[in-house]
Amino acid sequence: MTIGRVTIRGGFLLLMAVLFYFDTAGVLFWFVPAAALHEAGHLLALRLFGARVQTVEFSLRGVDICLPDWPALSYGRDFAATLAGPLFSLSGAALAAKLADCFGAGLYVMAGIAFTQGLFNLLPARTLDGGRLLRLALSRFLNERLADRMLGITTVVSAVLLAAAGLWLYVLSRQNFTLGLSAVYLALTMFSQGRSFRQGRSRSLSFAFLCLCVFL
Repeated sequence: MTIGRVTIRGGFLLLMAVLFYFDTAGVLFWFVPAAALHEAGHLLALRLFGARVQTVEFSLRGVDICLPDWPALSYGRDFAATLAGPLFSLSGAALAAKLADCFGAGLYVMAGIAFTQGLFNLLPARTLDGGRLLRLALSRFLNERLADRMLGITTVVSAVLLAAAGLWLYVLSRQNFTLGLSAVYLALTMFSQGRSFRQGRSRSLSFAFLCLCVFL
């Protein structure tokens, strides 16, 4: 389904339906504004830098922001546009927490989601903002092929640490397995090519984070 520049794939709708079914705490209601705030950070930065967004695609893998191949953003502007998403999430979390006493405790839920989203996206793994930031930084001093290899290593390390944390959490709770799912997601991203705004595509929102929000 395509509306203007926005494309929504069937896999994304199916994922939302499954998560809605299992969401007994109403977390998805607060996830939407938190996710929108994160994407708004990327889009606003791109707008300020004069980049034109071609399409925004919602799929099972996440949210893709696609730009034309030319003109390409500089490394500095690409870095800033990538960092804007997590910064908006963390700033929004702080603001929501301050407003919760006046507008209801539900804002604490949004604050928690936005804070977790900001930190999760800073992991140095492919398809996450942290991975793109690391790749951009490395590409300034190394060739892109070597930067990709090093990013693959940090993705493996992130996946292993998440898997260990997931196992520990499951042993404690005997029911929470979402960190394990996140580790599987990061492991699968090792087979996908890391991209940046300079290369025309950014994936900001992951399947793993959706699972974290709903099942934690």
